[in-house]
Amino acid sequence: MKGIVEVSKLKEYIREAEEKGSDSLLTKTEARVPDALHYCRAICAQNTYYTVLKEMENDPSKRAEYIQAIEDEFKRNKRKLKEDLNKPYRLRGYNKKAAESINKPVVYDRVAAMYVSLFILHHFRTDTTILHYLVK
Repeated sequence: MKGIVEVSKLKEYIREAEEKGSDSLLTKTEARVPDALHYCRAICAQNTYYTVLKEMENDPSKRAEYIQAIEDEFKRNKRKLKEDLNKPYRLRGYNKKAAESINKPVVYDRVAAMYVSLFILHHFRTDTTILHYLVK
């Protein structure tokens, strides 16, 4: 959240919750994630993926910076990076056909995809990011 409008709205939610004696800021209905929010996350993921990809194409030294950021994030979260960032992610089978049917790429840069996965979507796998956010 950013900006005075969002801050004032958050303060309003806090005040209402306190008046009701509620432990939550939102009702169950309000907290339900709408389909539009998932769509917005997908658009943000796609925009970030292509921005990172373009940066790495324009300045190859950026690739090493992104790889270091990815490795650092895995270490910070005490997780093991199991994917080979030097190999492109290639769609196969049904997913490949589905991507082709909507004119989407079938090969993705794993560094850009993992960056999006970690720092935008907070996942730790490129397959989830690619199949559910970038191919959509």
